[in-house]
Amino acid sequence: MNKIRNVYIIGSNRLVLGFVNSAVQTYLAIFLSEIGVSSVRIGLAFSAGAIFTGIARILGGYIADVHGRKLIVVILTYALALVTLVPYFYPTYEGILIRLILSSLVGFYQPSLFALLQDSLPEKGRGKAYGYFNAVTMRGRLFGPLFAAIVVERYGILQGVRLLFLINALTVFGIAISRHFLIETLTNGRKQSFTRSYLEALKFVTSRVPVLVILSLLSALALGITNTVMPLYVVYVKGIPKEQRGIVSRLSGLAGLSSILRGKLVDKSRTKRFSIGSLIVTLGLFLILVAPPYRGTLTFVRIVIARFISGIGNSAVSLSLNVIIIDLVPLELRGRFNAISGFLNGLFNGLGNSLGGRELEVRSHLPIITIIITYATFPPLIKKIRF
Repeated sequence: MNKIRNVYIIGSNRLVLGFVNSAVQTYLAIFLSEIGVSSVRIGLAFSAGAIFTGIARILGGYIADVHGRKLIVVILTYALALVTLVPYFYPTYEGILIRLILSSLVGFYQPSLFALLQDSLPEKGRGKAYGYFNAVTMRGRLFGPLFAAIVVERYGILQGVRLLFLINALTVFGIAISRHFLIETLTNGRKQSFTRSYLEALKFVTSRVPVLVILSLLSALALGITNTVMPLYVVYVKGIPKEQRGIVSRLSGLAGLSSILRGKLVDKSRTKRFSIGSLIVTLGLFLILVAPPYRGTLTFVRIVIARFISGIGNSAVSLSLNVIIIDLVPLELRGRFNAISGFLNGLFNGLGNSLGGRELEVRSHLPIITIIITYATFPPLIKKIRF
């Protein structure tokens, strides 16, 4: 069974999805702001999507470990493509909210997809393999914001983002077709009840990897705040022109290309690289915090450098965390672990979305300070993980 094919298919999917998703994400918060949605409601919209994603994944994790991974991935990717069309036809706050909620519900195939990838990575040199995987697949995210900037500059925020929604939906349809060629990796799933299967998984989580889950939750919280706040903070607090927002995202995204080197380092020391990565994130965010309001090229360059630094650190944290999960979680539990982790991460990501929007209205710098404090807790926690 040539499982490496799964890595190529999932990798190419992520490459293309990274391109279209980052293009939409670059201007989505600004789009909502332009149509009169407050930062609090923006945070609530993202929060609703994140929470529903977490809930849906519980069912997805059970199916992945008991009934297999591939079939659910293929069917629900088609459903996701249909859901993604909603904001194209209804480019309103309600349309986007419906899309976020429905895409979260049909996205319960995510534990299966991630389990397919985890099962298919080589056992030796996982850090290096995952580093190569990330370095290649992240390249799509480099050019998505630039493409979005070109579209928005030509068509404006409102029509430009609507066009990006359409491109996103058509891309997901193509990805659904490609997933017919995935190879099933779970050939001997145990038939057991939903309740019993999750009691087994929860016992493993609480006894073997509680610290790992806590780190994952804190990371999700910080990411939720970042996704909601950073586009608004850079444009409305630091004063970067809206048209340059995509360029900032693209240049800062270059940090992802160093994943190969970080992957090799992770193979040598998982926990040490995780700690260093979290400290690098705090440095980058601090530089964003202290950057002066927009005064031309100098401020723009400082913001890009700060985002690049935080991107390197955040990528190191994510890479180390994912490799540690693959090391510690057995194949037959990966679907349910991904579901439990995804459910809790969805709750904390949603909390971060809401918290970030609220903090931004209370005091503009408060959400950045919250993210810095969160990442500062990572180094002492990672030392408590048992291998």
